Amino acid sequence: NPAQPEFQALFRERLDDLGLEGVGFGSTLEAINGVPARGFFDLTLGARDGSPLRLRFSGGVERTLTPLPSYQQDHLELDDETYIAIEHLLGLTPVMAVIVSEDQAGYAKGLRQGDIFARLGSVEYPREDEGMLEIRRHAGRTIDAVVLRRDGDALVEVPLALAVSDQGTIGFGVGTSADDSSMLSTPPRDLHHLWDGRTEPSPASSLPIKPGDTVLAVGGTPVSSFAEIRAALLEATTQGAADVPITFALPLRTEDGAPIIEEAVWSLRESDVEALHALGWRSPLPAAIFEPAEVIIRTANPVDALAKGIEETGVVMGMTYLTFARLFEGTVEVTHLKGPVGIA
Repeated sequence: NPAQPEFQALFRERLDDLGLEGVGFGSTLEAINGVPARGFFDLTLGARDGSPLRLRFSGGVERTLTPLPSYQQDHLELDDETYIAIEHLLGLTPVMAVIVSEDQAGYAKGLRQGDIFARLGSVEYPREDEGMLEIRRHAGRTIDAVVLRRDGDALVEVPLALAVSDQGTIGFGVGTSADDSSMLSTPPRDLHHLWDGRTEPSPASSLPIKPGDTVLAVGGTPVSSFAEIRAALLEATTQGAADVPITFALPLRTEDGAPIIEEAVWSLRESDVEALHALGWRSPLPAAIFEPAEVIIRTANPVDALAKGIEETGVVMGMTYLTFARLFEGTVEVTHLKGPVGIA
């Protein structure tokens, strides 16, 4: 229930996680890098080069946020009629993770925000599409799972038995491990471009990746997240096509507890490098936390009003402010704070 203090506290926590500490509900975003903010699109434009964004909100509150790296997006087939969009980096894919709030069914079943699936049914370290498909296969039954849950600096294994509805869902938002980990799922063999119908091999399918492998270094540069993998790949391919050394840690360890390390060389073609260097940046804040502000525009006559209305439509629809009211109205859920997500 959005009116409950527990829900409000959780929403406040999520906003703080986005870097909006001290920004009150209902605050207006007034300026970005000193320029008056006309709408959410200004955040998108300001983030394009990856430079920090200085945001000023009503009440004089200022925050500086860093744009998020964009990844490639393609589609994988769930069934004969359904495709799921996944983000990847030249075919490298993170592991399916949990986005959940206390009022969702998945929370009551034992899932927690940020859990990473080490096993889901018969699939180890599943991609988003693999995990959603495996859950669907268990519709009306219970699926055994093992999740990795953060405990301080460590990830601990938590076994769960999760009830699946007759509709093939557990009750959580589908996320990935990309932000906080360089752990990999199995790269898709092929990538399907839904907009033009083309299917082509995934560049990462040539690597000896096993589900649960963790990338430790790219081109000799240590990495611990997909953002750092992207940055290291960009650095390693400044001269075009290249053979890039990749260092992995397997999910298994030796008898004395030491990690098992493997090395591989990733031969990237010119087209791969072009796709990599074409990737941009995106707003660190999701559109879901904003709402169009209502602005009354007065003019001398109806003709001027029509002309002014056409001119200002984009501005009025874009003027946004942080609001708590939308939560009470039920139009925004806490799980939307990471953007649109699939439900499993």
